[in-house]
Amino acid sequence: FQAEDGIRDRSPSRGLGDVYKRQDVILVTQPSLYKPDLSSQESAVLDFPRAFCMDRRDFFRMTYPSLESMRIAMQAFNDLIRYIGEQTGVYLVDADPIFEKSLRNFVDDVHYTKLGNEELSNIIYQVIKRANLISEKGV
Repeated sequence: FQAEDGIRDRSPSRGLGDVYKRQDVILVTQPSLYKPDLSSQESAVLDFPRAFCMDRRDFFRMTYPSLESMRIAMQAFNDLIRYIGEQTGVYLVDADPIFEKSLRNFVDDVHYTKLGNEELSNIIYQVIKRANLISEKGV
């Protein structure tokens, strides 16, 4: 069996669930730049509403979701991640509320700068370390 991510399992499998039963699963909420008080510079880099969420009324008219509706949608997505974590008992890294929502960390709605990637990886690492999923010597 070969999963999409390249994990190989020599024994017959009924799907990814069999492979991941032997793995620790970690869910991470999705930090985003959406916040109530976006600056004009922050608003200018937001890409998703225009790129992926347009509603074409006719050939000449298109509407886009408001930034507030995008913020609410991201909040709902993260609430679902939290709910799945609670229901399944897997590890949860609730990164969204503690991740600084600024251009220092974001290049657009949900993609990170180098500093943002470093900050997020540090947040995730701290949770993994506290859960004793890895030691200083490795896994």
